Amino acid sequence: MSHARDTDPDTSHMAIPANITEQALRVLAGYRNGDAILDHIAYARVGMDTHLARLAHQRCSDLRHAGFIERIGQRAPTPSGKFGHLCRITDAGREYLDAHVA
Repeated sequence: MSHARDTDPDTSHMAIPANITEQALRVLAGYRNGDAILDHIAYARVGMDTHLARLAHQRCSDLRHAGFIERIGQRAPTPSGKFGHLCRITDAGREYLDAHVA
């Protein structure tokens, strides 16, 4: 699922991994240690703005869709007071990180 448009130059397609955006790859690194966390925690771990909850949710949705993180069936309170799903990295996610992050 490339996030570059078909009309974008070749350099745009080469700048991102084939399956997820560069931003999602960065968020995936927040799950690297394997513990179950909320999406906004993964963002905070990699130094991204946690106030952009919508963006955190979208990138983590992309990661879940790709099979790189998974819900564990438990929830925890988010900063908004709602309850969010706890997720952890999958074996596929760890392999993807190893292949795309130095």
